Amino acid sequence: MATTKIWKITGNMYAAIPKVIDYAKNPEKTTSEKGLLTSAVNCDIRTADRDFIYTKLHFGKTDQILAWHGYQSFKHNEVTPELAHQIGVLTAQELWGDRFQVVVATHLDRGHIHNHFVVNSVSCIDGFKFYASTETYQQMRNVSDKYCKEFGLSFIKHPEKGRTKTYGEWNAEQKGQSTQRSLIRKDIDKAIKMSVSWQDLLTTLKSMNYEINTNGKYAKLRPKGSQRFFRFDKLGEGYTESSIKERIRLSGTYVPKTPYPKRMKYNGSFRYKKKASGLKALYLYYCYQLGVLKKRSPRTFVTASMREDIKEIEKIQEDYLFLKEHKIATMQELTAYKKKSTEAYAALNTVRRKLENQCKASPDNSTFKIHLQITGKELSDKAKSIKICTRIEQRTNLIHQNLSEQRKEKEYERRIRSSGNRGKFAPEDIY
Repeated sequence: MATTKIWKITGNMYAAIPKVIDYAKNPEKTTSEKGLLTSAVNCDIRTADRDFIYTKLHFGKTDQILAWHGYQSFKHNEVTPELAHQIGVLTAQELWGDRFQVVVATHLDRGHIHNHFVVNSVSCIDGFKFYASTETYQQMRNVSDKYCKEFGLSFIKHPEKGRTKTYGEWNAEQKGQSTQRSLIRKDIDKAIKMSVSWQDLLTTLKSMNYEINTNGKYAKLRPKGSQRFFRFDKLGEGYTESSIKERIRLSGTYVPKTPYPKRMKYNGSFRYKKKASGLKALYLYYCYQLGVLKKRSPRTFVTASMREDIKEIEKIQEDYLFLKEHKIATMQELTAYKKKSTEAYAALNTVRRKLENQCKASPDNSTFKIHLQITGKELSDKAKSIKICTRIEQRTNLIHQNLSEQRKEKEYERRIRSSGNRGKFAPEDIY
């Protein structure tokens, strides 16, 4: 049985295309006993990113949707890596092989074997762009099912209709990161353990700063700060009204059918590792308070403001790694680094304009184009550094405020417990 999905890739051409292709080709994910499971259609697998970019430059289509990232997953223990890759190549050739460049990579690093497709949005034959639609998804499923049937694999004859995940949600789940829906599910899980009925659960969720709407056919809830409501029955298995009522009846017991993530074991000693300090220490401590870093002690309180930052945890981790990589410990060092990056960006921008003029004057000179690509990548890196510096400047004060608020709420909880008033609780007690 193979499941399929496809998402669009946008952003800076010189950064986004190499990034998604490098992710697909990652040798740590694609190496089998018989070698690398990577192939390309209408391009060279070794230079696929440059081939994609050259096609776009040749036809003058370098913006908006840059590529499409497809996904084909197989049932656990039903297919060998080599057969999965063969099916992936056949699928890519039939769907896009007549006009588009495609990278096909088979990943073996998870519990199930799956293929990744990276499709250039611009045809290398006629320069027209590929746009995915409802028919595209159905065609992709049909072709995948055809080859599964041909090779004796199972497939879904009558797939259930329902909400599909966005690329952002899928990508976050692949990295083990939180999404807005996963945070809502965690809150519902907590509320179930504190409730004795469906109405009691809704009241508990209201105390957790959720807005509840039960006027329509389906019950919905909206977390504080969100612009949209989420239907209970669209949150996943175990979160329909009837399922939640049954879980309450069973005291919140619910065993999901999906397996737990594989536990990882790290070798080595951290005994002599130098401790973090300054901004790095602040961000590292904050990640622990958000529950990202696990310790043996019980999880600490997470305030409403900190809960919002859980959705931004990928950026917070990126900020910490940036500080660590560039050895920035103070706000003064951060300001100096940002100033240096801004000056470098201005200088590179001047170089880029000169190269663009040279390319216009000599359109057949490939040397100018290559230098322009390299300069564009360097500009993108500098712009990203400036953006991260600005984000750290803005977030640092908020982190101090959130940690201060957390300390006050913990002190409030301590006083409530010491006074013996365990029958009542404030909203922050449930975090």
